[in-house]
Amino acid sequence: MNRKLAGLLLPVFLILNSCDGKRPDAEARKKAEHLVDSSSVSVRDIDGNSYLSIEIAGNRWMKENLRVKHFRNGDFIPDIKDPGAWGNINKKGIAEKGKCCSYDNDASLAQIFGLLYNWYAVSDSRLLCPTGWHMPADSDWSALSQLLGGPACAGAELREGTFTALPAGGREAEGSFTNRGSYAYFWNRNANDSSNNCAYEEGCAKECTLCFSASFLLQSATSKSRGMSVRCIKDREQSN
Repeated sequence: MNRKLAGLLLPVFLILNSCDGKRPDAEARKKAEHLVDSSSVSVRDIDGNSYLSIEIAGNRWMKENLRVKHFRNGDFIPDIKDPGAWGNINKKGIAEKGKCCSYDNDASLAQIFGLLYNWYAVSDSRLLCPTGWHMPADSDWSALSQLLGGPACAGAELREGTFTALPAGGREAEGSFTNRGSYAYFWNRNANDSSNNCAYEEGCAKECTLCFSASFLLQSATSKSRGMSVRCIKDREQSN
């Protein structure tokens, strides 16, 4: 069993039992649908990639995973293929640097599932999201989760609804790839370095985990060195 997944078993067990595999009730779904503007609005990143988006309760989210290879200022984000190079970048005495990769180092998969980024790319001051867009906060994911039936059931809505979550999998801190086809992992911009909640030397950041064989959306802390997907949100003052 994947060691990161093993650590999630207890909270996942509790979540699944609270939902019992059910989708949000008719009233909740009607409310959610009323707050969704599914009109197609596209945005381009600095590399020229185009992404569709959807507005949910006043936040316009990308409907596709980010696949940009340059920060907003044009600086290149290193594409790390070697697992040793990926896993060693955040040891003590080595600068914390933003990195990206394609799952299994297969560039064709990035066209479908987007790229995987470590948290140092996500939090870099040169900015990852396109102009007028930003990384979601933990509170943005929480609000989205509550709108779609709560954390026990929101995962089903995210993968089957207009958000179109994809099981892109991720990259572990030591450089191995895991869980494409069964899990989606999304970064948010919040760090979580509390010694009570973080077991990683390099510190922790917040993530959202979506399982494609269950209904939950789990928000938790994870290593900043992991590679995960990114969805951007449009700056509120510029929302349509």
